Amino acid sequence: MNNVSDVSKKKNLPKKKRRYIVTAVFMVLLAGGILFCVKAKNNLGRTDFSSFEEFSEAGGVMVYGTLSDGNLPEGAKEIHYYLSKTAIYKKSIYSFVMEDEAEYDLFMEEIKNYSCTEHAVSYPYWNWNDDYVYTEDELTEMKYLEENFEKMDYKEILSMSRHHKGFANGYGATVKDFLDLDYSLNNFPKGLPFSEVISDNIEDYTVLYYYPQGSGSKAEGILVNEETRCFVIFYLGGVR
Repeated sequence: MNNVSDVSKKKNLPKKKRRYIVTAVFMVLLAGGILFCVKAKNNLGRTDFSSFEEFSEAGGVMVYGTLSDGNLPEGAKEIHYYLSKTAIYKKSIYSFVMEDEAEYDLFMEEIKNYSCTEHAVSYPYWNWNDDYVYTEDELTEMKYLEENFEKMDYKEILSMSRHHKGFANGYGATVKDFLDLDYSLNNFPKGLPFSEVISDNIEDYTVLYYYPQGSGSKAEGILVNEETRCFVIFYLGGVR
């Protein structure tokens, strides 16, 4: 009898070990999942930044590179921030108002030079394939702008670039032009929480620079309400 009992214990031992291993692995995964959720929750929807420097250090994205010395432009007021990030993705949005006309004009020129480059102008967004048909006058105006943009200031370019989907990098279009497109990955990310940084409708903003996600990993843009001189800068994509 003792021999039978010993054999039975030996047979049951591997099963017990497997249960212990499975339980241990489950507990480790559970603890890791809880830790990940807690960390992710702590990084979601933060708006309480006291400065642009703090926003940047936390992961906020400027988008327009080295303009304004890597900071907000001179004269920026009514600044609002939104930052949401995990180990995988990031949503970065901020807004500000330029009340002074001279400072507004200077910044608009900076953005024009950033967006309307020779390379970008060779692929104007109004050439995106769809069923939109332009008039002869529009086509003449568009050709003139493509050939003479380097000699024009931002006001001149905007006055001639408000055609369907806009000029270089969408310059001059409205956000509405990039909604409900046939190629959905080029759609404007209207699901971003823009209401955290502005009180008006983002769809009415003028596009100064728009980089759609397409088949890539990010979408970013520079928008402005020309009446209120409120700028919105956003980034959606992988952590960088």
